[in-house]
Amino acid sequence: MSFKTKCGGTNELERIKKKLILKVLVVQLIGKLSGTDGSKLITEKRLQSAIDEFEKKFGKGVLREHLENHKINHEKNDNE
Repeated sequence: MSFKTKCGGTNELERIKKKLILKVLVVQLIGKLSGTDGSKLITEKRLQSAIDEFEKKFGKGVLREHLENHKINHEKNDNE
């Protein structure tokens, strides 16, 4: 079975290609307009949104605890 058959044929493949091209163009445009790495900027915004959502759902105390645990684990991994 070919990839075209698995993903719904040529039309589906073309739709996927267009979507990926559009995503790349948007990242490049954001980078150009902001004067920085567009991918990094998008990732930072996603992270901030996830942190805000977590804080709303579980509270600042739980957020702080998770961030401190992540920092400790990250530092341990750096030292190994």
